Amino acid sequence: KLRALLKCSNLLWLLLVAGCAVEAPDWTRGQASSYPPGDFLTAVGVSRAREAAEEKARHELLETFRWQPAAGELSVAGVKIAEVWHDRELDAFYALAVIDRQSAGQPLAAALAAIERSILGQVAAAEAAGSSLQRWGHYLQAVSLATKRSELAASLRRINDDAKLPPVAYTQRQLAERRDQAAAGIGLEISLRNDRNDAVRLSLIKAFAERGLKLAPSFSAGLRIRGSVAAAEQSSGAPAVVASIEVDGEGAGGAKLAAIDERADSQAIGERLALRIVAAVTSLAQQKTL
Repeated sequence: KLRALLKCSNLLWLLLVAGCAVEAPDWTRGQASSYPPGDFLTAVGVSRAREAAEEKARHELLETFRWQPAAGELSVAGVKIAEVWHDRELDAFYALAVIDRQSAGQPLAAALAAIERSILGQVAAAEAAGSSLQRWGHYLQAVSLATKRSELAASLRRINDDAKLPPVAYTQRQLAERRDQAAAGIGLEISLRNDRNDAVRLSLIKAFAERGLKLAPSFSAGLRIRGSVAAAEQSSGAPAVVASIEVDGEGAGGAKLAAIDERADSQAIGERLALRIVAAVTSLAQQKTL
C-alpha cells in the first residue's frame, strides 16, 4: 500500500508541475492575436539578454519596411516593445516589437513628399541650366530620385494599403526621356595618352554611346575627358590597365571634376569610368540644388 501511495503521490506531483508550467505566448510563434496583422506590423527578437532581444525585435521590424529611415523616425512614429517573455527553461528572452500600420506609413509618406519636392527642384534647375551637360546632370539626379520614389511607394503600399500617395508631377519614364534628350545634346571629346590600340577610348565611347552621348569636334564638346593609360596587373594576374583622367565640361562652370583613377581590363574599364563620371556629374547637379 505504501508503495502504491508513493507512486500516486509522484504522479500527482508530475501533474502539478506540468499544470504549473508557463505556456509561451502565442506571439512567440508569430501569432500575435492581440495585434492582428491587418492593423499592426510585428516582429520578434530572441536573445539571452533582454535588451538584445528588444533591439533585435526593432531591427526585424525595420527590415519589413525594406527602407532605412533617419534615426529616430520610427520611434516617433510609434514603434514600441509591446511584450517581453522569459523562457526560463531555455534562459532566453523573447521581445515583441509593434507598430500600427497607419503610424508606420507616416514617415514614408513624408519622405515621398520630400522626394517629390526634390524632383521638382531638379527639373526646374535642368530647365534653367546653361548647357546640355548641366541639364543632363539634373535629369540624371531626377531619375535617381524617381527610382527611390518608386521603392518608397511600394514600401508604403505594403505597409498601409489605405495610405494616400503624394501626387506625381513627372513619371519616371518622362524624366528618363528628358535625361536622354539632354544627353543627345552633349558632344564628347576623349584624349588619352599611351592608350594602346585605342582600347580604353573605344571602351569609353561604347559606354557613353549607350547613354546617348556621341563624339563631337573639340570646339563643340560639352564633356572633355583627358588623361593617360598605363599597363597594370590585377591580383588575379589578368592583364589590366589603369586610366587616370580629368573631366571637365562647359556645364562644370569652368572647373574640372575630381580626377578619377580606375583599374580594370581594357574591355570593362570604359564602363567603370563612365559610371564614375556619371556619378560625378550627378553629384555636381545635386550640389547645385541644395
